[in-house]
Amino acid sequence: MTHHERMHNCLYRKDIQTNPVSFWRHFPHADQSADNLANATIAWQRKFDFDFVKVTPASSFCLKDWGVEDEYLGNPFGIRNYKRPIIHQPDDWLKLPVLEAENQYLNQQIEALRKIKKVLGNSVPIVQSIFNPLVQMENMAGNKTLNDHLQRFPEAVLAGLETISKSTANFVQKAVATGIDGIFFIIKHAPPTVFSNLKYSRFGVPFDNICLQPASKLWMNILHLHSDNPDFDDFENFPTAMLSMHGLHHSGNLLKAISSSEKILCGGLQRVAEMGDGTEDEIARKCSKLFNETAGKQFVLSAECGLRLDTADRNIFNAVNLARENEKKFQ
Repeated sequence: MTHHERMHNCLYRKDIQTNPVSFWRHFPHADQSADNLANATIAWQRKFDFDFVKVTPASSFCLKDWGVEDEYLGNPFGIRNYKRPIIHQPDDWLKLPVLEAENQYLNQQIEALRKIKKVLGNSVPIVQSIFNPLVQMENMAGNKTLNDHLQRFPEAVLAGLETISKSTANFVQKAVATGIDGIFFIIKHAPPTVFSNLKYSRFGVPFDNICLQPASKLWMNILHLHSDNPDFDDFENFPTAMLSMHGLHHSGNLLKAISSSEKILCGGLQRVAEMGDGTEDEIARKCSKLFNETAGKQFVLSAECGLRLDTADRNIFNAVNLARENEKKFQ
């Protein structure tokens, strides 16, 4: 079974039980150029042979054309640090220009996608990471300033959201044209952990949909929620076939997600306690538990988020092999 067949069967063939598997990570030095990020991503896929490739640039790739600066200070997950906010006053949101995909840093990411697609071709589905407008706002202003502006200057924030969502949509449209199979849409401020439903319906959903619209016809869009206990109703109508989220390693969260969402779930393994620090036997026991709990339901094995940079290859190979072995039992 090819990677495309496995993913397609998982998403659209309810009569065939498959167990796709994929993991991803940051490349904190390589992600500063198109060629280096493409080469690192291609090498990662060739080593582990995952069922889909998530292209993972630094979160700043969509912000640098507005003047954001960042640096790598040794974060164990490869996440870069922002040097200083570029948003201070409410009026700063009004000054942001709409970006085009031809801008320097956005175009750099397009070039990375083109190279990855050229080398990997149709051998495996490829998805591009996209940070939703509120995540971008937090990275531009900092959490404290963003929350203050949301409370005291909502109209300025809404104007900024309009600009950011249009800029993101411009990039997504150009990314789709490279031949990718989906986008990996990242939401951090999902209710009820950060926002109330009322706030998210105003400051989140409309702008998320603007970003998603150019990719709405892609077959493998993935929604990623940085939340253990989201309100699934907010996201069920998004044009995303899969749901990746934190907290699926807890049986209660997994069963709730299965019963509450029609999307195919992706995750289940903790990136530190199991993939980072766990033994092969511990990973095997956890995978067996996940496969039993999701028996009869399509499920994509992965970690809750990007792996720690020092994650042992043997743990990744072990998880991939366990997924393949479990799949054989259903054939």
